[in-house]
Amino acid sequence: MVAVIVQDDLIRQSLQRLFGRAGVIASFYGKISESSAAIMENPAALEAVIIDYDMDPALCKWLIAGIQGLTDRVKILVYTDFPILELGGNQQKNEYLTIREKPFILSDILETIQSDTRRKHVSL
Repeated sequence: MVAVIVQDDLIRQSLQRLFGRAGVIASFYGKISESSAAIMENPAALEAVIIDYDMDPALCKWLIAGIQGLTDRVKILVYTDFPILELGGNQQKNEYLTIREKPFILSDILETIQSDTRRKHVSL
């Protein structure tokens, strides 16, 4: 499962179409609190998490720490308007944590997920 946490309707709709064409199954959440229950309930099924960091930086850090506490194999992509250095400390704990500053290209998200899962021999 790929969990996508984003409030922006345009980004959500665009990612839904992009993932649909690529055959990627994803669950979309508008709030970190909504996603955390699903993520923590079945962490073994989690392949990747895409987070819009700007929704709530404190909750985002909490969610990243929770995911890293459950498993170190989950690909975490964080997109932010804040400087990357603010999250830089977490990146050294998990080789699968990727932080990108906005603006970004939506197809880069798909490419990053697919290339990583192929390397790990995980099918989406």
